[in-house]
Amino acid sequence: MFNFPEVQKAEKFFYKTNFLKTVIFQVKYKRTEVASHKGYLDKMLKNVFPIQKEINKNEIQLKIDKTPVVVSKSNTLEGYEYRSEDNKRVLSITADAMSLTIFGDGYSYFEKEFDVFRNAVMEICSVLRINSFIRLAVRKVNLLGLKKIEDSPISVLPAVFKDQFLQSFSCMPNNDLVKNGLIKYDLVDSLYTLKLAYGLPAETVPQDLKTIVIDIDIFKDNAEVLLNDFKQEMTKINAAVFDVFDYMVCDKLKAVLRGEQ
Repeated sequence: MFNFPEVQKAEKFFYKTNFLKTVIFQVKYKRTEVASHKGYLDKMLKNVFPIQKEINKNEIQLKIDKTPVVVSKSNTLEGYEYRSEDNKRVLSITADAMSLTIFGDGYSYFEKEFDVFRNAVMEICSVLRINSFIRLAVRKVNLLGLKKIEDSPISVLPAVFKDQFLQSFSCMPNNDLVKNGLIKYDLVDSLYTLKLAYGLPAETVPQDLKTIVIDIDIFKDNAEVLLNDFKQEMTKINAAVFDVFDYMVCDKLKAVLRGEQ
């Protein structure tokens, strides 16, 4: 997919160390009614996701009297959010989408985490009478905090990326002046889209550290995917996300992730 080299790896493969900040599995479908099924959803999900709250959409309007004022027009129920006891996993269900968000060290490996999502999706779809999806997505956001080895913020980049991904950061007349910079690409391969962002985001960590982000989002859109094909397609997309990551990062970082350094 997208012509990235395909990485052969064992089932249940995972790095001993990872820098994942967020992992998201998502499916979208034609709009359906959710609120009347809340009791069943609560009962079905309470063992894995015991913390529940509503998802509301707050619509606003600009009211002009003597002074323009933004006021709330309505508060519409969009769906429900279910959280695990440790708050590391969030399952969201709305009228047109379901997603599982996994935070930080809550993520183990794809097969385990996806089974949690798939089991929930299959049961919920049977209740909501959903037979197919119109969008499937896997997104993984990696955040690395590395100590600066020089005054130049971009000095940390060779510890993460292969040479070809460094060129966009070394084209300035004075690279030492580069404080932040994100490179973004959108790639389209038939029905699949890759949204890739990597580089140096705005500072959110102590000044002696520099944050590097690798944000990989792949989705299949505008195509009907039957429920029976859901697992196969999501597995394919997840493998493509890994292929992109593997292609970008240098061998030294991969050794660190494997626990060899």
